[in-house]
Amino acid sequence: MEKKSKKLRLYFQLNYAILIGLLPIFWIGNSWKTSQAAPQKEQHQLTDLELEHAASKLLTKSQAYFEKGEYWKAAQDMILIMDYYPDYSRLDEVIYTLGNCLFQMELFKASEKIYRYLILNIRNSSFVPYALYGLERIYYETKQYERAIEYFHLLRKRFPNITVDEGIYYYGGLSYFYLEDYDNAILILSAIDNKSEYWGYALYTRSLAYFKKKISIMLLQT
Repeated sequence: MEKKSKKLRLYFQLNYAILIGLLPIFWIGNSWKTSQAAPQKEQHQLTDLELEHAASKLLTKSQAYFEKGEYWKAAQDMILIMDYYPDYSRLDEVIYTLGNCLFQMELFKASEKIYRYLILNIRNSSFVPYALYGLERIYYETKQYERAIEYFHLLRKRFPNITVDEGIYYYGGLSYFYLEDYDNAILILSAIDNKSEYWGYALYTRSLAYFKKKISIMLLQT
């Protein structure tokens, strides 16, 4: 377990910094560690229970930052948790949330690596399907529509009851649309419920797909 924790810590401290140049975050974290950890050590060695509680408080704070759109601050807190307590029981949630922060900041390459790390290394996590959905969104946003479609079908097959299913269908349908596969775009977007937050966008794209399909047929007949 200790070997795995060290490997996880090393992965994030080095690769994450190299990938997106966020070394200032680690400088902040190390400065905080230097100023705060030493006095605590003089008082007593923190127990696992105390570390668990502290990590949970920091996770709650970072999630509040995320909800307010302060993704940079949220990401810093996530990294602090991974740096200080890599054995945290909710580490998979921390990693997933960090991936979301990077996605929202449009750091797609870094976000992709974070999601992939979670998928490959914590395979029994309940956040794995959401990380796969994150990859679908990344490939859509970066116009890798074929790859987005691959993850759409993977999610439908392996996790048919995932709670973000309408988002899965939305990005899958749009990917087909931009590949000019209008039949599949219409079929997939039609599966989105009219109470969904994606309904309006899906309806518009479906209408546009019908129109483009009609134009294509007319051009073939001339």
